[in-house]
Amino acid sequence: MAAADGTTGEEVKKTIDLVSKDGERFEVARDAALLCKTLRWMIKGGYGRIPLPNVASPILARVVDYLARHAAAAAAAAAAMDDDGLDRFDRDFLAGVDQDTLFDLLLAANYLQADGLLDLACKKVAAMMTGKSPEQMREIFHIVNDLTPEEEKEIREDIAWALN
Repeated sequence: MAAADGTTGEEVKKTIDLVSKDGERFEVARDAALLCKTLRWMIKGGYGRIPLPNVASPILARVVDYLARHAAAAAAAAAAMDDDGLDRFDRDFLAGVDQDTLFDLLLAANYLQADGLLDLACKKVAAMMTGKSPEQMREIFHIVNDLTPEEEKEIREDIAWALN
């Protein structure tokens, strides 16, 4: 007999094995894995072990932690929220994360289509940019300014309405 998601009882495993690009195996609850569209597609496609060639072990460990927490929180929708409407776990999850790890998490979330984690990481990046001048953002994100002073002046004049 088929379940609501189209699988039979034999196909429904309680855990899924994820394998990072460096070969480390991570066991994740099926409910948690289903939070990622990419993993959901692979699970429904019958993959037993899911290779993730674009995600390193340290990043996958953090993604698995995030998914496990959010799968558990889905059952308890009344989770404690802070003033910004973020779950305390979400706020703490990225606290103290260095910029390289943040961008690796963002890339992994995008690759796995983990929308909640992707939104969270994007909010963190947006917060890093808030109130910063273009020069400060270039310094934070290691962006080389390839504009001439004339080009910069022209752009500033074109968007003056947004800067005031």
